[in-house]
Amino acid sequence: MGVQGADALHGHRGDGFPTAIGGMVRAKWSPRRGRVLVLTIFWVISSAFYFWTATSSGDPIVFNTTQTDYYNQLANGFLNGELSIPTLPPAGLVHLPDPYNPVANGPYQGGIGGIGGIHDLSLYHGHLYLSWGPTPVLTLFIPWRILGLGDLEANLAALIYSVVGLAFAFALLELLIARFLPTVGSVKAALGGIALATSSVVPLLLRRPLIYEDAISCAYCFICGGLYFLVFGLLSSKGRTLLLILGSASLGLAVGARFEILVLGVVILAVAYFVDRRSRSLSRARRARQGLAVIVPWAVCVLLVFAYNFVRFGNPLQIGSSYQLAGIDPTKTPFEQLGYVTPSIYYYVFAPIRFTLAFPFVALPPPPFYWGNVPVTYSPEVMGGLLSTTPIVAMLLGATWLLRRGLAELGHLVLALSAAAVVLIFMISLSVPGSTMRYEADFASLLVIGAVVTWLAWHPLRRAARAIVNVLGAAMILFGALIGVSLSVTGETDQMQLGNNAGYQSLESAFAFIPEVVTKIEGRARVIRVINPEATYPMNLSNYGTFDVGNLFFALYQEHEEIDIMTPDAGYYVIGSRIARTASAPENGPIVIYLQATRSVSKFVLSEAASPLSATMFLNAGLNRIYAWASFTGPQPAGAQPYIVNVYGLTVRNVANR
Repeated sequence: MGVQGADALHGHRGDGFPTAIGGMVRAKWSPRRGRVLVLTIFWVISSAFYFWTATSSGDPIVFNTTQTDYYNQLANGFLNGELSIPTLPPAGLVHLPDPYNPVANGPYQGGIGGIGGIHDLSLYHGHLYLSWGPTPVLTLFIPWRILGLGDLEANLAALIYSVVGLAFAFALLELLIARFLPTVGSVKAALGGIALATSSVVPLLLRRPLIYEDAISCAYCFICGGLYFLVFGLLSSKGRTLLLILGSASLGLAVGARFEILVLGVVILAVAYFVDRRSRSLSRARRARQGLAVIVPWAVCVLLVFAYNFVRFGNPLQIGSSYQLAGIDPTKTPFEQLGYVTPSIYYYVFAPIRFTLAFPFVALPPPPFYWGNVPVTYSPEVMGGLLSTTPIVAMLLGATWLLRRGLAELGHLVLALSAAAVVLIFMISLSVPGSTMRYEADFASLLVIGAVVTWLAWHPLRRAARAIVNVLGAAMILFGALIGVSLSVTGETDQMQLGNNAGYQSLESAFAFIPEVVTKIEGRARVIRVINPEATYPMNLSNYGTFDVGNLFFALYQEHEEIDIMTPDAGYYVIGSRIARTASAPENGPIVIYLQATRSVSKFVLSEAASPLSATMFLNAGLNRIYAWASFTGPQPAGAQPYIVNVYGLTVRNVANR
């Protein structure tokens, strides 16, 4: 029986559309109706989860307030007929001999994302520009104002794009199942939906939704929408031209959000090719019309982006990164370097996450760092590779199996999505002198959709093998969901712990039984985390030290830092380490180190350059928050940093109760 015959058995036409409404009402409950219901329920649940993630870091959504983020500033500029933001660069910055020198421009940068500064803006000919694309302003920020709703908050913008993008991802998944795998039930479809909702990197984006995440979530939305409309148009026999136009325009708008998405033009060319092959029975005029429907909207969007760049910087390929005030010197930091590709691919694909006893029990690397040589300008941020955070993508290794099992068309679609993701990974790796996990949102969903569909289609003849495939795929998806939800708590910068510590500690307390059980089984206390809020990135994250607290060091200064210790039983414990003065410490005079537990405070005087520290303290069973700080008298060296003591090899061991 052909595909059309199989579809007919499940109330479908050959193009994947449902049959007439009346026929559906009279039909018995079908797998498709169950899938649609389950995916709708999961979309609602996921949207609520996204809302919680975007607002639970002390940043609730409010309306009718003035917003100063960069996209709202760019909206002001557009409405005033300008391509720059209305904020003028400080006069002192403009008159610097080298305004791009990060040391010289440091005093002018201030906050990020438009919150109290100009950090990451591009300075060119006396104006400040955005290196992020204008699509969010054109598709959401200005329309929001036209509706009379005022300025749009950055977290609400990211939330809207994420929720709509997820709806398109779910719709694409159901479209592929209905067209090629109509007997798949609601349980497997639900697992596919879980993978798309939690393993798309979107939950991580929403933990700290600033302008960076607005641009990425916008691109995610239009990529998912573009793929849905293009695949729908490719598989449909009616309404094809309009669907292809919508899909092409959506991918073009994605380029306007994230310039690297330009490489997804390969998808446009592939769809145009397959549309032409499937339309050979049509007249030449209709074939030409459909081909133009695929290519022209995307090309128009891309040309408009080129023009936008040219008017601003005199170069259609320049988005502003060469003039960016980003804490590095863009005039001395090369972009588009082959030396960036190998380490970035390692971080995007292979970098292993690590499990810890500190809530939420998952920490992103580095460490460990890429083991090979990297250019001196290369600097990775914290991130985990897709194979460790989203193991279901390994199912793509079986995609070619689809070609041999009568599912050639589905196999070609899966391979096309995978190829597009690979090209995108290469382009991002080549372009950026570093890597960051939020960029994975550009390509993660392409791989997850292909991997889920491959798993759903994999149907070995032997019952035992079939059971193994089903269980293995489900386990991979649920593992990825666990990692995705955990990372939604931390994000890249531990924003919930920093912005809503009370809410964070409530969640931490709810799951404290997990490390308690582990330490009970081990029968020993463990240092599980050091929170150093004033350290430099990435050591300022609260998962600092969870890789190997005993071997890594951290610095103390005059403000309180938190050391989290998990103990199996209440009693006296010895906290030990080696401490040493830093170059920022006063040259003369003692330094006093304090350790404060719930019931006691220990004081240690460091009078030499370095010395071992040992403090006996009573600790409660379970999680103990120890606060450490240092004090001193006497002047610090000129230009000194606040850190005055380094702590090495922190350990904790129990002693006889007394």
